[in-house]
Amino acid sequence: MSRLGLLLVVLVATLAPRAQANVTREEVERAINRGVRYLKDHQQRAGGAWPGQNGTTALVTLALLTAGERPDSPSVAQGLKFLEGYSPE
Repeated sequence: MSRLGLLLVVLVATLAPRAQANVTREEVERAINRGVRYLKDHQQRAGGAWPGQNGTTALVTLALLTAGERPDSPSVAQGLKFLEGYSPE
């Protein structure tokens, strides 16, 4: 990248208005809870997977754990059990 191009990038980054989130902690927690409910509602009852490839189930299970779900909660436990039957390809 040329010096002029680098200078333009720095100027735009410096002068661009900064995004500010005007949300409360409670709003964030409600959004996370809604997301957890959505993921649980879309889990396939037979087998414990989520629609898509095995990676989808792995990512959804990780998301639930990250959101505070316990490993022994029904959705997470079913997802983990499903994943135990597969090896990385």
